[in-house]
Amino acid sequence: MLEKLKDTVTPKGITVEEYLKSKWPNGEWIVEKDSITYNANYQHLNVLYKWSVKGDSLEIVGGKAADLTPQYDVRLQEINEKKKMQDPNELKIFEHVQKYEQDFETKEAIKKVSEEIGVNADEVLDIYDKVSRAIYL
Repeated sequence: MLEKLKDTVTPKGITVEEYLKSKWPNGEWIVEKDSITYNANYQHLNVLYKWSVKGDSLEIVGGKAADLTPQYDVRLQEINEKKKMQDPNELKIFEHVQKYEQDFETKEAIKKVSEEIGVNADEVLDIYDKVSRAIYL
């Protein structure tokens, strides 16, 4: 499993091994029965990337591993599968609200989307709530 993980291509387009060795050259791989960890020290702090081994598959354990190998993020995979089951138009509205939520509170984001697409704000809110519940609950 260690070789599979090392050879996994990251969102940066390089392998996990290449990324970690360039960013944390003093780090080391620790392989245990049910986990693989890359441990490095930075200014007296431990930097950990950790994955659990479940049969023939890997799952992320920590946030740093999620950024590096999102394909092993089981929760993200579940969310993406649930998104595929949503009405495409409703999902588009939901994602549009989410985009605005990066800069505005939800209420303001809903208002902006409502104005842009010409749909009543209450309807946008209903769609947003419906899709959010379907995806995250």
